This record gives sequence, structure tokens and C-alpha cells, in this order.
Amino acid sequence: MLKDIENQLGTAISYPYNVNIFSHLYILMKRNREGSIEMQEDISLDDEEDQLIKNHQTIFEVSKKVINRVSNYLSSELDEIEIFYLFNYLISSRLEDFNDHSCKSNEKSKEVTSYLMEEMSKKLGTIIMEKEYKEDLLSHVTPLLYRLRNEIFIKNDLVQDIQLEYPEMFKAVESVTRKVEKKFDLPQISVDEIGFLVLYFVKYKEMRNIQKRVLIMCSSGVGTSELLKVKVQKAFPEIEIVDVVSSKRFMKNIENYQDIDLILTTIHLNKDVGIPSLLVNAIFTKQDEERTKNML
Repeated sequence: MLKDIENQLGTAISYPYNVNIFSHLYILMKRNREGSIEMQEDISLDDEEDQLIKNHQTIFEVSKKVINRVSNYLSSELDEIEIFYLFNYLISSRLEDFNDHSCKSNEKSKEVTSYLMEEMSKKLGTIIMEKEYKEDLLSHVTPLLYRLRNEIFIKNDLVQDIQLEYPEMFKAVESVTRKVEKKFDLPQISVDEIGFLVLYFVKYKEMRNIQKRVLIMCSSGVGTSELLKVKVQKAFPEIEIVDVVSSKRFMKNIENYQDIDLILTTIHLNKDVGIPSLLVNAIFTKQDEERTKNML
């Protein structure tokens, strides 16, 4: 059934969300076979829950199909509320590469994500506000907020390892999360959830540490070098192109370009500038790409 859900949504359900959904379906079948459990609460949906279904119609339809399938498998009619319970688990999960117009992140998720990144940037002493990092974290924060609101708990079996491996980062993320709770009036964020957040910031920090700074140079600093810049950025999206300069401007302001890992140039440098350089074609051929890759 998990595979079926993934196929219908065209996505992958990663750990620990897959374990939660597996457990939910397993317990649903087990309690049904052992005799129905009398509902102790009002199981009718309120206006907010109805709106939630409208906002995530695709996921709700998949939930309905799955519960119908469970019902057929058990040869037993299940309460309609079971559809909503499964739906709850699915929208509180991170669904990889799931693109659906009805599943846009809300403004609060975006605000929380921006605040998290701003505060962590201060803690780490480095700016980590890149667009791709923000979108990556947002796709985790959106279901996280939903889990907090609906008291859905996820277990992080790696949390102790994460605390041992990244104690300073864990401390920083925990401190920032407590500020997030106060600022946005959120329930307490568990250590398990903090553990998952830590891994995002460890990743962003590592990515920044290995990001190469490249300078592009030609005789005039325009035309061929701009073409080269486009080609290089396409071939190596992970590098930072610091500037596009003419050789003359570079030589006059060489002290401004000390923190550079590599110079890609369309003209030969007659002087040793103390920075690794590579002579490449302005149209940046496959051979140039391979040589640049080896140099990086």
C-alpha cells in the first residue's frame, strides 16, 4: 500500500514518515480484526478540516482509495473518519518532488523558514539564505508545522547519534527552535524534530564550505566572458562565480581577488598571480568542462 501511495502521488515517502504510515495502516488492520474500538470523541470534521481537504484534494483522493482498498481487504466497512486519519499522516509527511498546485506552502511556513535561516545565519556567522536552501527547508517546515498543530509525533532513531556527532550545531538549532516557538506561538518542538532540522543546517554549512569561488576573465571583460559565465554556471551550478573581469582590471585590482579558488580565462596570463588558472575556450567545450572539473 505504501508503494501504491507513492505511485499514485508520483513521489517517494522517506524515513521516518514511511514508518509512521506503515504503523498507522498496520494498527488500523489489527484493531479492526480484534474488534472495533468505540470512538470516544466527536469524529465529524470542522470547517478548518474541510478546508484542509479542499486545499489538498489530490492527497485526500489517494487516502480515500487506500482506505477503500483496506476495507475490501478486511471485508469490513471502515468509518469514513479513517480516510481523514490517513490523510492527516500524508500531509504531515515530506513528499519528495510532489508537485501539486493544491499543496502550496502557506505564509506562516515561509515566515518560520525565513526566521529559522536568519537566526541560524547569525549563530553560524555565515549567510545561508540561498534560494535553493530556503526551498529545501520550507518543504520540511510545512509538514512540521502541521504535525505540531495536530499533535502528530515522529520518532528519530538517529537523534542520539546526531547529538554526539554535531553537538555545537544541535545546541544552536535547539536554541533557535525555542525562539521560533515563542515568536510564532508554537507547541514545544521535540528533540526528535530538532534532530532532523540539525541535518539540514549541517548540510548547508558543508555545502558552503566546499563551494568553489571562480573568477572569469577575458581581454575586455564583456562579450566572450559573459558567454563563458553562462556556460560555466550551467555546467557547474554549485560554484560561485565571483566576478567577470578584464585582464587589465584584474591586474590593477589584484588585491581584491585573493579569496579565489580558480580563474577561468580566455587569454593567457603572462604573470604568476598566485591563483590557479585555466585557459579555456569562450564557448566552453566538453574538453574545457572536463579540464575544469579536474582542476576543481
